[in-house]
Amino acid sequence: MASWLGRLKGDRMSEASGVRITVEERVPKLCLECDAPAQFKVTYLLSGARSNPASNAYGKDDCSWCEDEAVFVCQKHLRLHEQAPDGYGFCSRFENGERFKHLFHEWVPVTNTARARQLVAEAADSEE
Repeated sequence: MASWLGRLKGDRMSEASGVRITVEERVPKLCLECDAPAQFKVTYLLSGARSNPASNAYGKDDCSWCEDEAVFVCQKHLRLHEQAPDGYGFCSRFENGERFKHLFHEWVPVTNTARARQLVAEAADSEE
């Protein structure tokens, strides 16, 4: 087991040691409509995006990876978001699969000390 994980499993590391560790947990993105795990990310660009300085696609040739607005939805609610909101145009749709799985979660700091210790203990056990 890594020595720092071993120290974290026990008591807190001393502030005097000059080490501060933030524990974060991977949390799945949820459907905007029903809180089910998202299966699609739908992105939109402002109207006239390539010539609009307010858009992330301003002046770019390939804007398929750009987004000015995005929603995460499940299969059931995908149809509700195929039409772009007013002032926007449809840009891209990404499906939660092997290639794009990194888009469908976020890292959130764990503020509950007991939960943080549990996650660290699980990480330490998985390295043994």
